[in-house]
Amino acid sequence: MTLVPDRTSMVPPGPAAISGDDYRDVLGRFASGPVIIAADTESGPVGFTCQSFFSVSLDPPLVAISVRRGSTTWEQIKTVGRLSVSVLSDEQHDLAQRFGRATADKLAGVGWTPGTGGPQLDGALAHLSCTVESVNDAGDHYVVIGRVTDLDARHGHPLLFFRGRFGRFHPRPTSDPTVDASGEREGGHTGWGSAAVTRRGVNRAPAEVCGAVVPA
Repeated sequence: MTLVPDRTSMVPPGPAAISGDDYRDVLGRFASGPVIIAADTESGPVGFTCQSFFSVSLDPPLVAISVRRGSTTWEQIKTVGRLSVSVLSDEQHDLAQRFGRATADKLAGVGWTPGTGGPQLDGALAHLSCTVESVNDAGDHYVVIGRVTDLDARHGHPLLFFRGRFGRFHPRPTSDPTVDASGEREGGHTGWGSAAVTRRGVNRAPAEVCGAVVPA
């Protein structure tokens, strides 16, 4: 009699389920730069805090944001088809918190300038105006691709978010004479720096913050 091996025991086990707490803990160790996404809608200017913002392409100039499904602010912006991105400075952590809350009229009392994509917050390190190129399903989020139509920037330090806390970027000392004290290289290129974070208190993830790295 020929024995047939039990091949079911040779099948490697499938990947273990990843818990939401473990996912947040690990991804929360990736420092991100909060931005404010805003637009002019039929009901007035609206905006929300977003931590999942990144460049996609240089030619054509494309960026992407990750937006939580169910965000009522995003639903308003989507109907407009264009948006603005304000890259926050390290002095604007209060705005990151303000626009992260599910409250009405978040721009009331906030200084901003009209842009081709929407409201551009005063004091931000950079502004980008975009048209919405595509909205893609991605689990419990959407990945939104935007085409950059206008942009500007100023010197300063960025706001960072790391493990549930806001902080700032500390440039490393450099002997390069073309890099100034803010870490900026003459001509617009950025010098190397340290991603050390000066903590400013624990901030639990508010309802309107998008991006999966935010601790719950």
